[in-house]
Amino acid sequence: KAPKLRVIAAQGAGTDNIDVAAATRRGIPIIYGASVAPDAVAEFTIGAAVAAHRRFLTAHQQTVSGQANWATRMKDLLGTELTGSTFGIIGFGNIGRAVAKKARAAFDCEILAYDPHVPAELARNYGRVVSNLQELLALSKSKPGSLNFASFGNGTSNHLVGEAFRAAAGINIVHIPYKGSAPAITDLLGGQ
Repeated sequence: KAPKLRVIAAQGAGTDNIDVAAATRRGIPIIYGASVAPDAVAEFTIGAAVAAHRRFLTAHQQTVSGQANWATRMKDLLGTELTGSTFGIIGFGNIGRAVAKKARAAFDCEILAYDPHVPAELARNYGRVVSNLQELLALSKSKPGSLNFASFGNGTSNHLVGEAFRAAAGINIVHIPYKGSAPAITDLLGGQ
């Protein structure tokens, strides 16, 4: 197949949707954007965290469906402040670090980071590093105030998000799907 193929160029930061072994056997180089648009994804993530905290999607859905209770809407839909909350980040590559930088600078969030593939020394520059997902969840639940999870990765961290969902009562989770391999962001925000 594709006998004239000379190079594979992937949009994004990973190669998990490319048969690297086959390309290597045929001597075909693979080019990918390891640092493509981390700020754009980080800004979207921060926006999704604000929307989850302030219950934007719930308020919108209730308003559109005519189910909004205008007498109690402030109490029911005000949500919580992102400022000063704990922000757990699963996957601390370029995008995870950009989210940490923005969450700390704009909202004074405490950062908890988990990524077995990123040196702990690098992650410590942004916040506290944890050694596994269970530690991240335990520390997050012990913190006063609200909690957020942002998850990124190269497709290998999607199972971690599933574990987080199972243990995440009362936690806002923002998972940025990797190339269509996970639930849409609106599904996650709607669950609050």
